Amino acid sequence: MAESKFAGIVKARKSESPDGQTSGLSEVRNAETLKAKMGRPPGKKSDAGYRQVTVYLPVELHEQGREIAFRSRGETDFSDIVAEALSLYFRKSETPEV
Repeated sequence: MAESKFAGIVKARKSESPDGQTSGLSEVRNAETLKAKMGRPPGKKSDAGYRQVTVYLPVELHEQGREIAFRSRGETDFSDIVAEALSLYFRKSETPEV
């Protein structure tokens, strides 16, 4: 059975001495656990190498891209698909036409 989200608080209470004082080590461990678990991991939004943009796509094209991203099970997302498509387009346009 999974621990409840309050299991850390209960453990901290149990580690208190009879006079209500907690050990310093216990407090450090609890702070480290909370710091590690809180919030989302950093993503593209906080990465200076990425820029948020707005584009208009035909509905069907957008749905196809989202479906591909969904089927990838987290290995790629919609923005990765669009970036790859643009990269392919730019590489194609750089080659001289015969």
